Amino acid sequence: MTIGKKLYVNFGIILTMVMVLFLVNWFAVQREHAAKAAAASSLELADATNAVRFQMMQNRLYLSNYLLSGDTREVERMNEGLRILNEKLEQGKVLTTSVLGQGLRAAADRQAQRRGLGQCHGGGAADLLPPERRFFVGEELHGRAGSGGRGEPKTSGSPAQVG
Repeated sequence: MTIGKKLYVNFGIILTMVMVLFLVNWFAVQREHAAKAAAASSLELADATNAVRFQMMQNRLYLSNYLLSGDTREVERMNEGLRILNEKLEQGKVLTTSVLGQGLRAAADRQAQRRGLGQCHGGGAADLLPPERRFFVGEELHGRAGSGGRGEPKTSGSPAQVG
């Protein structure tokens, strides 16, 4: 083999290694971005939870002040606090369902990739859960308060008894 051919072969090998390193780095950066997004949504959910706890503490304080003093201004503050608490609870519920939905979609995609099926879209994420957990996912994500999430009648009892 001539020196020119050896140089081309070695250059090809080096170029191939650079491409492989680029791909590995690209996948690592994508995973890092996904992890940052998950951490940000978790922090947002934690902030919403703390805001609800703080408002509950404020409402208890207003109630105890009213019971001690009998001042009706405290009742007005507590009523305003209840309105704020309901708003914060709704915000927390929206965040919870979005975080839960993202987690289920990610789990469905990972499991589908392991099976070699590609990306999983639609309502198939609930199929990954055991039957006793599908009841809660269907009610929260799909807003089917009167059913078990897949058209089953709503049953009472603990999650272990459902199904």
